[in-house]
Order: sequence, then C-alpha cells, then structure tokens
Amino acid sequence: NVADERQNHIHHVEKERDEAKHTAWEREQTIEHVEKERDEARHVAWEREQTINQRVEEVQTRTRERDEARGIADDRQRTVEHVTWERDEARNIVTERDGQLETTRRELHEANAGIADRERQLEEARAKIEHERREHDDKVKELEQRVAEREERIRAAEERAGALDRELADVKRQLDEAWAKANDNENR
Repeated sequence: NVADERQNHIHHVEKERDEAKHTAWEREQTIEHVEKERDEARHVAWEREQTINQRVEEVQTRTRERDEARGIADDRQRTVEHVTWERDEARNIVTERDGQLETTRRELHEANAGIADRERQLEEARAKIEHERREHDDKVKELEQRVAEREERIRAAEERAGALDRELADVKRQLDEAWAKANDNENR
C-alpha cells in the first residue's frame, strides 16, 4: 500500500515536471515571438532612419535652392538699381523699366513666400520624424522589457522543474527502499 502511494506520488510529480517543461517550452516560443517582434520593430526603426536621412538630404537640397533663390533675388535687386539708373538716364524707356522692376519685386516676394513655406514644411517634418522615433524607441523598450519578464518566468519554471526532478528522485529512492524492505520482510 505504501509502495502504491509512492508510485502514485511519482506519477504525480512526473506529471508536474512534464507540465513545467511544457510551460517552459511555451515560454521559449513566446520569447522567440517577442524577439522576432523586437527585430521587426528595429528594422522599421532602421527604415524610418533611412527615411529621415532622405528627408534631411531633401531639406539640404531645399536649403541650397533657397540660398540660390536668395542669390537670384540679390542679382535682381542689382538689376532694379541698374534699371533705375537707366530710367534716370533715358526717360524714353521709363515705362518699360518700371514694368521690369515690378515683375522683379513680385518674383522676389514669391521666392520669399516659397522659402518660408519650405521652412515651415521642414519644421513639420522634423517634428513628425522625432515623434515617430520616440514612439519606436518606446515600442522597442516595451518589447525588451516583455522579453526580460518572460525570461524570468522561464527561469522560475526551470527552477521549479529542477525542484520537482529532485523531489521525484527522492521519492523514487524512498520507493526503492520500501520495496527492498518489503522484499526483506517477505524473505523472512
């Protein structure tokens, strides 16, 4: 009867050990899934960084275009001054030169408006990029924290499985001693 109880206890401990091993396996699968998600998030962050770099290049190009537009505006301003001098020198072409002056001023105004619009777009793009970068950094941190928590749960499950293995070995040893004692008693 004691031997049967011990045998039942062994079966129960083995079942608990198998369940703990299965739980550890499931947690390993979860960790692999979370690590895959983390890697995907890192890849998305890398792609976003590439997009940021591309946008920075676009901004630099726009800045060069703006500087060139300002250079054109300076050139046109010099043209205006020359036209004014020519107007003073030759009154017969005053009407024509006044029209050129007005056109140049309008183009200068449009160029400045375009520059202001591009600078506003640049600031919006920078703010959006920074927001997306922070969101992805937070996501990566969250995933890393989840991995650490799952690793800790696996470690605890493995410790429990180890304890159950030791308990099972102890029960088997006790069962073997009980059988040996029972055999000795029968032999007597």
